[in-house]
Amino acid sequence: MFENLTETEQRFLEFINMLGSTALYQMGIIANPITGETEIDLKAAKMTVDILVMMKEKTKGNLTQVERASIEELVNHLQMNFVEKSKEAPADKVDAPKEEKVEPPKAEEPKKEESAPAAEKSDSDVELNWEKHERKNYGPSETE
Repeated sequence: MFENLTETEQRFLEFINMLGSTALYQMGIIANPITGETEIDLKAAKMTVDILVMMKEKTKGNLTQVERASIEELVNHLQMNFVEKSKEAPADKVDAPKEEKVEPPKAEEPKKEESAPAAEKSDSDVELNWEKHERKNYGPSETE
């Protein structure tokens, strides 16, 4: 079934499996490869699983049969493990990350000097200044 995969298919499967392994590590199902100890961070695990769910939705219709089956099976497996682990863990380790409300930037009013309608800009013409936007905070970072 996994023979004759293109390089892109192989990379996609490696990427989702890497995220899956990270989620299992965060749930304490697999041990830290350096210390050999298990660590539980269900908030981070939920975020990792949510990323995989988002990828599954955003790539719908663009995946091969193998890719689709792999991500569906992985997401289902991780969600079942998360439910089991969240039953065992204290409530403060299970809560989903709180999303901060981010206001969209206000659109600039068009200049009155222009008499003809402006041509539509393509995505490549639009510059985004990410420094102006607030970022979601999922907890303390390692640099703090």
